[in-house]
Amino acid sequence: MKRHLIYLNLILTLTWQHACLAQNENAETTISSESFTLNLEEKQGVFAGKVVVSHPKFELFTEEMVVYFTVDNKVERMLAKGQVRIKQADKSSESREAEYLVGEKKIILTGNPVVTQGENIVSGNTINIYPETDKMEVTGRSKLQFYLE
Repeated sequence: MKRHLIYLNLILTLTWQHACLAQNENAETTISSESFTLNLEEKQGVFAGKVVVSHPKFELFTEEMVVYFTVDNKVERMLAKGQVRIKQADKSSESREAEYLVGEKKIILTGNPVVTQGENIVSGNTINIYPETDKMEVTGRSKLQFYLE
């Protein structure tokens, strides 16, 4: 059982784990949307309407994505809102919101988040993913459904 939980933890540390370019910072990332607004005074950019983020390691689909910048114009955090879907190889996630905190290297899925790989499923109120340490935390009412091979 312990072996399967360790295996499942590694499997489900997926979503967006490299969405913020944790493994391949030089890989080309393309963001498309129906509109884009950049407000340098407020240090944020807003992609709205059928947002698609394409990276060699993942794809993200959402209704809106806000990128927040630091004083020196580096990305501080990204917030995807509205039917967020992330696909990476045979793994995927769905949630109402997905936030990446750059400094903490932490992905937060909220709004009925569900993470899947094959037939294995994890859900809860909030799913926190730490891609660099292969760690995941599920808070609130949690459910784990997995299949032994």
